[in-house]
Amino acid sequence: MKGLKENALTCRHTGGTPCLGYDVDPTTKKLVINPYEAEAVKTIFKMYLENEGYTKIIEALNQKGYRTKRGAAFDKNSLYEILMNEKYTGTFIYNKSASKNANGKFNRHKSKDDSEIIRVEGRLPAIIGKEDFIAVQKKMEERKRRTAAFTAKQEYLLSGKIVCGECGSAFAGSSRRANPTHPIYISYRCTKKNGAIKCKNPEIQRDRLEGAVLRMLSECIFDETRLPGLLQDYNAYAAKKNTALNTEIDALKRQLGEIDKGIRNIVKVVEQTGSAALSERLVGLETEKASITAALDEAKLRLSDNTVSINGLRSAFRKAKKMLADGTLKNRAAIIERYVKKITVYKDKIVIEFNIAPSFTVKNEIMRGL
Repeated sequence: MKGLKENALTCRHTGGTPCLGYDVDPTTKKLVINPYEAEAVKTIFKMYLENEGYTKIIEALNQKGYRTKRGAAFDKNSLYEILMNEKYTGTFIYNKSASKNANGKFNRHKSKDDSEIIRVEGRLPAIIGKEDFIAVQKKMEERKRRTAAFTAKQEYLLSGKIVCGECGSAFAGSSRRANPTHPIYISYRCTKKNGAIKCKNPEIQRDRLEGAVLRMLSECIFDETRLPGLLQDYNAYAAKKNTALNTEIDALKRQLGEIDKGIRNIVKVVEQTGSAALSERLVGLETEKASITAALDEAKLRLSDNTVSINGLRSAFRKAKKMLADGTLKNRAAIIERYVKKITVYKDKIVIEFNIAPSFTVKNEIMRGL
């Protein structure tokens, strides 16, 4: 470490691959400008100051055939490291990167305290002017604050509920600006829209879709005049389900009766003969009885879950409607989670499935134009 610090104070290269735009002079061990790579560095700083995003900068570099110092294509991380590198102003820097983490890796975005960093002004050939470098740092900080504020505000009430009716993929929240001066456009869009499949289903504005779902919940599903019709539909559904359940319960009861009869018969024989083999058979029947009894209890529980009263439904809907009227994000999210089962977005329509009671859903359809 002592030798490395002495090298640093004489501005000699301390090892490793030099940053893009520089080579190591084999005689002096100092950094010298690589003219070809230096043009790539200048392009990056110039375009960033002209408000171009990382994607546009990467496209421009690729078109000109530029590569990173290690011969790879540029990505956002490599651009970030270049834009943050003070060496390009002619300042020699040593001991800047934070120490390795628990996994033995460096975090190049994290620096040590200024008191530990060695800086020697004007000891390297400059590629970027000091003023341009400072302007870039300010712009990066502004973008970081703007991105953090923008990201923190976005909430998507319907996340995990929306399916693309065209390709079957999930819809996810999306937020972006057409350019830095445009307002943020917040929407739900198919996750395969920009993938290999290139789904053609248009995205849909978040507030319009969420507003339509909440309005339908409040005005259609939670409307008390609909309760008798909903209850009638549910009872018809439950009757079909209960028929199957009652058949299952009757079958389990018959099995249980047969096992009880077998157990009684074996007990009588064991009492008379003391047969070890029959004793083992008795243990097996007791285990089988316990398993069937558990299945019977579970079936009876499902049967009781299938019952719902008009008063119970009215009470649940009044509570839900009050929570919607309250308007808090937490309450609305809770209502969506409880009552919205699935939303399928097609090019021309939207189908919404609402959970009214356990395993019972109601479908509503609206045109895509909302």
